[in-house]
Amino acid sequence: MSGNTIMMDFKVNPIELTDLDRRSKLKLHLKCVLETYIGMLQSAYETRMEDGFLEILKGKNNLLVSLRGYPQGLFCINIEYYKNDDEESRLTFEERGKTSREKTTLTRPIWDLNPDLSVVSSMICTLQDTERVTFQFEQWVSTPAQNKLRSIRDGVSRWPSSIRKSRREEVIVTRLRVGHTSLTHGFLLKGDPPPVCEFCDAPLSVYHILVECRKLAPIRLALDFNDERLLEYDIDKVVYEQRSQFQKILIVHSRSLGNLLLLDDLQNLSESDLIYTETLMQRGKENYQGKEIVILGGGDGALLHELLKEEPKYIVMIEIDELVMKAAAKYLRSCCGDVLDTLKGDNYEIVVDDCVNVLNTYIQQGKSFDYIFGDLTDIPISSNPQGETWDFIRSILSLSMEVLKPEGKYMTHGNGASCPDSLKMFERQLTSLKVPVEFSKCKAFVPSFMEDWVFYQIWKKNY
Repeated sequence: MSGNTIMMDFKVNPIELTDLDRRSKLKLHLKCVLETYIGMLQSAYETRMEDGFLEILKGKNNLLVSLRGYPQGLFCINIEYYKNDDEESRLTFEERGKTSREKTTLTRPIWDLNPDLSVVSSMICTLQDTERVTFQFEQWVSTPAQNKLRSIRDGVSRWPSSIRKSRREEVIVTRLRVGHTSLTHGFLLKGDPPPVCEFCDAPLSVYHILVECRKLAPIRLALDFNDERLLEYDIDKVVYEQRSQFQKILIVHSRSLGNLLLLDDLQNLSESDLIYTETLMQRGKENYQGKEIVILGGGDGALLHELLKEEPKYIVMIEIDELVMKAAAKYLRSCCGDVLDTLKGDNYEIVVDDCVNVLNTYIQQGKSFDYIFGDLTDIPISSNPQGETWDFIRSILSLSMEVLKPEGKYMTHGNGASCPDSLKMFERQLTSLKVPVEFSKCKAFVPSFMEDWVFYQIWKKNY
């Protein structure tokens, strides 16, 4: 075992050490160069003296680097580290060509106590041309702040908070922060149209993948993200997992939320989300006593369970996926009670079918209802109201208006309050319906969604 020491010094223009700004830049770039070979360094001590300055940098495994600057233009570097006999030298470098040494204003080291580092000056010579580095730094500082990379990195050195050992890892993280990846920007090289999220019909971006896309929420569940909208749950087990002919059904247990239902990996309802159901039905504001009601969707049974407490005349719930109801009846009992145990009760029935088909049948039969609840898909997060999901939403709205009584109301949920563009897009669809309508909206914080959720109440105009 031994304590290895590498000492070197070189000359610079004295102004590089006497001018505080220029000295700071020189130290910054020297640190950057050293880190390329010996890993991340952190400042442990710094002091100014009458004849210059001294700074101590600390590296991995107690490696120490001292930087000593003299006003006459002499800069000394001392590197110390411990090495076992069976360990290879931590600091070995391949010799650089003589041409790189000729380009520098720096001199060769006065001495070097480690024979493996006889050419360490080439490292300094190659990368530490003071005038060149200073020019590059000033060029970077003058870059407009609105430049994406400039806006997230205020310097050219490694991030002081970086815990990544590999430069490649830091490059990847930087690209993610800028938002440029082959997945999201490869179309520019290929001449293809901009990509869209296959789940949301929204423009595909790094931010959308990491923050907005609810389809990918389960992946974020297991990650220790702690950002404003990156969802994070204390999931401790999977309670139920099955795929029906329509969708993937997953129920997991959260220590804070209870059982949580996800359909096609989107949060649907948890045992702590009574506020979702009560806000959707506007409990305390709407009178359901003696009313005829249709629920479109609602396979978790929570809305049906709560509406039956309001003494309606009759409720028809139309759900296409019977497997969802069976799973909810067993694992979301606190939400749905016993209403899913049978398809028909005293004042309700559950129709297992496509709601579009049933609504068309009601229109042909001339049936009408006081309330229709659209407890179906969320409003898509997209740049325009095009695609299968938007077509489905428009179809449901149009059919529901035909089945709704003149004084009736259509109640539905929208999306998070953090998606105002999509909500406005939905509201524009309301103005284009054949039947003129008016609407109101409200919002409530839904625990399992971890954000405010927007709900709509829609009725025919002049009623």
